[in-house]
Amino acid sequence: MPGLHGFIRLGSGSRSPEQVVASMLERSPRTREQAEAAFDTGNTAIRVLSFPHSGPTVGRWANHVALLDGYVLNRVSLVSRLGVRGIRADDDWEDVRLLAALHAQEGDVAIADIDGDFNLCLVQQDTGDMSLLTSRHGSRHLYYVATADFVAFSPHLACLATLVTPAVDPLALQEMFNFGYIGGDRSMLRGARLLPGATALTVADEHAV
Repeated sequence: MPGLHGFIRLGSGSRSPEQVVASMLERSPRTREQAEAAFDTGNTAIRVLSFPHSGPTVGRWANHVALLDGYVLNRVSLVSRLGVRGIRADDDWEDVRLLAALHAQEGDVAIADIDGDFNLCLVQQDTGDMSLLTSRHGSRHLYYVATADFVAFSPHLACLATLVTPAVDPLALQEMFNFGYIGGDRSMLRGARLLPGATALTVADEHAV
C-alpha cells in the first residue's frame, strides 16, 4: 500500500534510522509492483512507497527535499504563486518539486490552501528540520509516535507497533464499538496518534511540535 514511512532520531540508539525504517517496512502490506524512494540524512530516514504510474515522489528545491504520497489539483495556482516570487516553474515540474519550492518560500503555511489528496514530508538538508503535513481533507491516514528519543510515522499501525510496547487504547476501542469510528487524533494503538487533515508536525532542534 502506498504511503510515507519515516524515523527521526532525537536521542541515542543502537540502530541507525535506516535500520529502523527497514524493520518498519517489513510490517507494511505491499505488492511487487510498488516502487520505493528513499531519503536519508543524519538522524533522519524517510521512505515513500508508490505505484509506478504515480510519478516522481521525491523533489528538491535549494536545500529543501520533499517526499510526496498523493497529488495536487491546483497546479496553476501554485505556479502563479511561485511566479510572484520570481521563480519560473515550467510545465514539466512534478507536483513534488512545486511543493518543495513553495515550502522553501513560504514555510508550512504554504500548504494550507493547496487542493489535493496527499501527505507530504519536507526536510531542510542544512538544518535537518522536518515538517510532516497533511492535505485539508485528511483522507490518507498517517499515524505517528513522538517521544523524547524519536519521531516515527507510517500509514500502518503495525509498522509503528515495532517501536512501542503494543497495547490497545481502551478509549479508542470503546469508541469503535459504540460509534463505529475513533474520535479526535486517537488510534487503536496506545502511544500512536493520527495526524489530522490540514495539520503540520514539525521536528526542529531535536524537538517535535
